[in-house]
Amino acid sequence: MLNPLLISRKENAGILRRICSELGAVPREIIGEDWSLAVFLKRDLKTYLYQSHFIFDLSAFKEQGDEFVNLCAGIYYQKSDANIVIYADNCYPGDEILDKLVHNGITNIVANYPDVDEKTNISMMTQDLKECITEGLSQKKWRRFDKSFDAFAEAREAARIAEKEKEKPRYSQSNISIAVVGAQGRIGATTFAGSGIIESFLKMLDPVIAATHWILTAIVILSIVIMVASKNLVKTKRQV
Repeated sequence: MLNPLLISRKENAGILRRICSELGAVPREIIGEDWSLAVFLKRDLKTYLYQSHFIFDLSAFKEQGDEFVNLCAGIYYQKSDANIVIYADNCYPGDEILDKLVHNGITNIVANYPDVDEKTNISMMTQDLKECITEGLSQKKWRRFDKSFDAFAEAREAARIAEKEKEKPRYSQSNISIAVVGAQGRIGATTFAGSGIIESFLKMLDPVIAATHWILTAIVILSIVIMVASKNLVKTKRQV
């Protein structure tokens, strides 16, 4: 159940309230400016421990920088499963406070996208806010706030892996025949052919071709049944 607490400036309260409403939530609200997060933790937090989320408009608080980050982290001492969402409409990737929030385990952050137009930026931030409240912001999105994250290095690694994947042989596109031969009769060649060893080998080669093993197994079993039935029929005729 979504029952968030919203602490925000009046200018941002409308959009935050609207997003909550679209998600079927009616937030408890503390609206104004120059709120003290330290006072909230000492005096008010115990009243709101049953809220599903704490949505904090960064610009509504007196505390900024390290002080704000440490106070946010302090909420976990009173509510270990707290879902903290930071709405930072004045911040961008690379800002020190966003980096410190991420490194303190607070990753549900909504901030600007610098390389898009204003309309797209608002749309993307709105989507991020919804994601933060419902399922949590994905790592792919929040790691842009981590200053130690090297997007170019990751892109190079992804390209290397993709190229390596292309070099792998595709056995499902090959015509492979597997024969099981016994040096003499009754040494288990038929049993081996019908066992899971060949299937395991095929799975290692390619998951698609593994399915052909079941056809081979069915043929082997059917052959055994026919062979046994034929022998029994011959014995019966001899007895007659």
